[in-house]
Amino acid sequence: MRVLRSVHDGVGEGPDDVGAERPDDPQGIRRRYNKDHPDAKITLRLFANDDYKQKLRVAFGANQAPDLFFSWGGGALNDYVQAGKVDALTTSEVHMDRYTPSVMRSATFDGKVYGVPANGLAPVVLYYNKKVLAHAGVKPPKTHDDLLAAVQKLKAKDVVPLSLAANSKWPTLMYLEYLLARTGGAEVFAKIASGDSSAWKNPSVTKANQYLQELSEAGAFGDNASSVKCPFRSPNTDTPDRTAYLARTSPQRNGARHTEARPMHTPHAVQPP
Repeated sequence: MRVLRSVHDGVGEGPDDVGAERPDDPQGIRRRYNKDHPDAKITLRLFANDDYKQKLRVAFGANQAPDLFFSWGGGALNDYVQAGKVDALTTSEVHMDRYTPSVMRSATFDGKVYGVPANGLAPVVLYYNKKVLAHAGVKPPKTHDDLLAAVQKLKAKDVVPLSLAANSKWPTLMYLEYLLARTGGAEVFAKIASGDSSAWKNPSVTKANQYLQELSEAGAFGDNASSVKCPFRSPNTDTPDRTAYLARTSPQRNGARHTEARPMHTPHAVQPP
């Protein structure tokens, strides 16, 4: 019996027997696949956080990578493509027309597709605690100046205004993405995501960083953001992408052992998901 070993970042999945099964739940997909393919069963192992990326790198480096693995698009997946560690997919294996072309772009390199969306697009939003803001006399800010004023009111109530797990690095990049989208628009962001290093010199990038620095200097992220790690999702920090892709390892590179962990959450006034 052939066993396919697959690893995933472990976001949002619970034990096999807990709660209703979501259509994109990896454990549910595994059970359905194994039921239909008794001679080629999948063994799915989950663990969370930045450990996922490190364990995957070690497994690939030792030529013991899983046969199937989850990755983020852009630079994270392309590193394995450039190293010859993953196979390109063909139209006979995947119905490419089922997916939005812009989504497939992050898993396409030199005209070849190396992954397919595995969990849909994940919108990134900020949300706030109504009770905490009301207690501080703060209304949801509509401008950057409003936000800076809200930071001072929240700090006066001994509240960390914004959640930032800066030790994990990529959450800080997400704040910069928010700001760059507003100072430079989609065009500048797209150039950076495509690997055009000259785009970093665009004045809108400097402006976005200045906004972020203002928030930091105002104390928006508290005093220990640099020591806080994010307990869930760790997107690639080279070319950001909100979609996880399922890719296939090249032949003769399989086998890896993994552990499982569960996230913990710390409340703040305003948090990204």
